[in-house]
Amino acid sequence: MVMMKQDRNLDQKTNKSSKNPWLDGALLAILALIIILSITITNLHSAEQAKMIGILIMVLALILVPLSYFKVKSFYHGDSKDLFVPKSMGVGITINPNNPLGKVIWVVIVLVLLYFLFKIMLTPA
Repeated sequence: MVMMKQDRNLDQKTNKSSKNPWLDGALLAILALIIILSITITNLHSAEQAKMIGILIMVLALILVPLSYFKVKSFYHGDSKDLFVPKSMGVGITINPNNPLGKVIWVVIVLVLLYFLFKIMLTPA
């Protein structure tokens, strides 16, 4: 009986997250672009072209992190205040976006990406 209740709660969380199909599409499109650009960067002969694609990858990653934050937040509606919570789908744990320290970790990830973006931009090719 308890297991069925947990399954029902998981189904409700999953259905709530599917109300934003644009978010899923945006995440998939950005991930596909990052993968494609990462593959093409190995075939470039010009350092300037490689630098520009590296900058583009960093910008896409900066867009990807907040979108993934909102995706993760759609699964966890303040159910737990633990820093690490079990994934709602699949195996493993993830950072709880409702925990204050979890929000700080997400912000630190964005700041680290910004640091590397500016480092790439200011480094001569």
